[in-house]
Parts: sequence; structure tokens; C-alpha cells
Amino acid sequence: MKINFYKMSKAHNKYAPKKAGAAKRAAAAKRVNASIKTSISKSAHVQKKPDTKGAAYLGMAFQMGIVILLGALGGRQLDRMVGGRYPIFTIVFSLLAIALAMYYVIHKELNKHKKNE
Repeated sequence: MKINFYKMSKAHNKYAPKKAGAAKRAAAAKRVNASIKTSISKSAHVQKKPDTKGAAYLGMAFQMGIVILLGALGGRQLDRMVGGRYPIFTIVFSLLAIALAMYYVIHKELNKHKKNE
């Protein structure tokens, strides 16, 4: 024996639709369904653009690291070639590389803000 729970719930539900005015309720249901479909289709077509600010700053940080690393390695190589008592070239080239990397970042950001104005 099959039990149809849907019919049972409709029969015992005091909010179940009455037979009178069924056409009005059907029309209202169609309007609700159409508005739901419209909102779903609108939200499905909206695509969020990926945030590229993080990628741009990550690229700048990577470039800064490379410039500083190359400056430090170049200074270290010069210190090995000269054979001095103190690693003066490593210190000087590292500081110059940091200054160059900072200049690059500041210059790039200023140009970006000038383009936006």
C-alpha cells in the first residue's frame, strides 16, 4: 500500500489552496517562478573580476628581492676577488640594491597614481 504524503499534507493543511480562485493562485505562482528564474539568470551571468592588486604587489616584492639578492651576491663576489678584511663591497652593494629597489617601487606607484588622475 502506497502512502502519498503530499496529498495527506495538503488535505490536513489549513493553508492549503482552496478550489475557488485556483486560477489566481496559479497566475501568482507563475509570476513568482518567473521572478525567481530572472534573478537566478541575472546572478549566473554576473562574473566577478579577479583581484589583480595582490598579484601586482607580489610581482613587485619578487622583483625587489631579486634586485637585492643580485646586489648582495655581486658585492660578495667582489669581496672574494679583492680579499679585504671586511665585507665592505657586500654591505655597499646590498644597500645600493635596497635603494634601487625602493626607488623602483616608489617610481612605479607614483606613475600609477598619475595615470589614474
